[in-house]
Amino acid sequence: MQARFNHSQRGAISFMRKHTELRVEPWTVVVAVVIVALFGLLLFRGGMGSTGMNPQAMMMQSMKGIDKALNQVNTAISHMDEASKAPDSPSLQKHAQLAKDVLAGKGGMSTQMKMMEEMMKGPMMNMAQKGMSGMSMEHHTNMMTAMQTIQANIQGALEHVEEVLEADKSETAQEHIRLGTEQLKAALGSSGSTDPKTGGLTYLKEQMTQMMGRMK
Repeated sequence: MQARFNHSQRGAISFMRKHTELRVEPWTVVVAVVIVALFGLLLFRGGMGSTGMNPQAMMMQSMKGIDKALNQVNTAISHMDEASKAPDSPSLQKHAQLAKDVLAGKGGMSTQMKMMEEMMKGPMMNMAQKGMSGMSMEHHTNMMTAMQTIQANIQGALEHVEEVLEADKSETAQEHIRLGTEQLKAALGSSGSTDPKTGGLTYLKEQMTQMMGRMK
């Protein structure tokens, strides 16, 4: 009796498997491949990969990021200048903390630089590889060098600001204010520079402006 029951069970299971098995027709595979290819083509034409932006929109966003970074560095320099002129320690500490907040606070310079770096390593790299807007890999390398130098300058400035906040002597605080300000000015760079290691944010903005000019 038990043997007959087991045999019946196996037969039912076999029947169910035959009728519930997923069948993949060859034409469905072809359609799937075509859909994936078309989707990839739309991404490429409409948006530089996963960013969903066309080159011009991407360049505009990059320019906004650079302008915001320039404004943040100038604001930090102003606070450092105020700290150097502060009549007392509490005032000095206040402006040093404000400078730190601009550089390292939420949405501050450090955050902005990370976003810009992601843009450079992703969509901007794609542009360079495809030679879009006259951007070559050498051009991209120079801009990445400028970006890394700026980041190093900002990090150096932050370290000096931390020293200002921890200083127990006015002379020590003033020395770090001076050194931190020098790092911030280096991050700004100077107009007309052709050296990515010293051109700073100004170099990046001028390079981006030239690229946008080629797109018109």
